[in-house]
Amino acid sequence: MPLRKLISRFRSRFRRDLRSQFVKCDRSARLIHPGTLNLGRYVYIGPNCMINAQGGVTLGDGTILAPEVVILSSSHDYKQGALLPYDVYDVRRPVEIGRGVWLGYRAMICPGVRIGDGAIVAMGAVVTRDVASGEVVGGNPAKPLSRRDCDAISRMVAAENYFHKKHWSGQRPRVMAASD
Repeated sequence: MPLRKLISRFRSRFRRDLRSQFVKCDRSARLIHPGTLNLGRYVYIGPNCMINAQGGVTLGDGTILAPEVVILSSSHDYKQGALLPYDVYDVRRPVEIGRGVWLGYRAMICPGVRIGDGAIVAMGAVVTRDVASGEVVGGNPAKPLSRRDCDAISRMVAAENYFHKKHWSGQRPRVMAASD
C-alpha cells in the first residue's frame, strides 16, 4: 500500500478517535508524533495549529487553541553536539497544559513548559517558562499581565464548566452585553 494511503488511513482513524473524546481538531492542524499527544475532553485545536509531540504533549480538559498556535516538545541539541550548529539528536522535554486553558492566536509554547489550570496566553506570546494557574501572560518572552480568581477556576474545573462542553451540547453560554 502506498505511503500516502497509509498516512491518510491513520489520520482518518485518529480524527474519528478524537470525535469520540469530544475533541475538535481543524483539518488544517498539523499533529506531529500524535502517539505521544494526550488530549483531555472538550479540547479544541484551531486552524493551522502545529503540535510537535515528540517529547510528549498533554492538553487538559476544556483547553482551547486559537488558530496558528505552535507547541513544541523537542528542540535541537546545540550544547553537547558533535556537529555545528547542532547535533543530529533532539532534546525531548514534555509540555503539560492544564484544564480550561486558552492559548491565543499565534502563541508559541516552548519545550518543557507547564501551564496551569485556567491560564490564558495572549496572542503572539512566546512561552519559555512555566505559567501558574489563573495567570494571564503575554509578550516575547511571555511575562505575567494579570491574574484570574484561582478559587473560581478550581470550582469551574471541578464542575467541568468548560465553554466547549456547553457549546457542543447545545447549551449556548449566555452572552453578556458590555454594559452588563
